[in-house]
Amino acid sequence: METLVLPGKKTIESEQIVYLESDSNYTIIHQTSLPNKVVAAKSLCYVQKDLNPKSFVRINRQQVINIACITNFWEENDTVNIEIFNGDLFKTSRRRTSSFLNSISPIEI
Repeated sequence: METLVLPGKKTIESEQIVYLESDSNYTIIHQTSLPNKVVAAKSLCYVQKDLNPKSFVRINRQQVINIACITNFWEENDTVNIEIFNGDLFKTSRRRTSSFLNSISPIEI
């Protein structure tokens, strides 16, 4: 079980993370447990590098998604629409579409 250590010695189990969202120099961590959102005083790239790249994929400049939370995805033009277990929808950027498809292809949803 992997643990993400945030500033202030706060820890979050990686299985509890649904997705990460950038907000300037902060990262909003959306999780399944309460509290649903935690704000970290680190930019998204620094938080992402502490996570397992086989479990989390960057889909655009603003978001990183936990692959285990994806329930459905479909290609549309040059991007991919992604649906997670709670019904939220995300869209890959054109530049990150191929890396998303490469990281998700060995996993059947």
